[in-house]
Amino acid sequence: MTAPRSILVALDGSPSAEAALGAALDIARLTGGSLVLMAVSPLPIFYGGNLGPVGQAIAASLEYFRGVLEAAKKRAQDEGISAVTTVLREGAVVDLLVAHIEETRPDLVVMGARGLSTSQRLLLGSISEGVLHHTSRSVLIVRTPVPPSTPKPTPRARKAG
Repeated sequence: MTAPRSILVALDGSPSAEAALGAALDIARLTGGSLVLMAVSPLPIFYGGNLGPVGQAIAASLEYFRGVLEAAKKRAQDEGISAVTTVLREGAVVDLLVAHIEETRPDLVVMGARGLSTSQRLLLGSISEGVLHHTSRSVLIVRTPVPPSTPKPTPRARKAG
């Protein structure tokens, strides 16, 4: 693989995505590459009834992801990466990520290992796994460090009395 010059970073505001952004920034600095910061606001599942709360949820989600992208863009620019663009979509996360990746063909896709809760992964599947298995591009999955576990105290031997 040659040095990646175009790097797409999938962001969702999670600690794992922040770690992915850090790795992508390091790579972009080393290679002089450009960054595309991408977020997908998932559409809520709607079964009928009053659309008001759904519309408010969609607007809030889009605003959240706009903030995630703007903060990431500022961080990249503060760290000396000038070629930074942002992409925000709404809909099926894996489908839209893969479609954009296949359309723009970045040299490298960087994303976090997990950004969803366990229950959401059971319902939706893993975003990183979906992208990894459905794109033809190279994908770097960044894992966040696991804090060292606290050693369990060993039982004390009882003194014979």
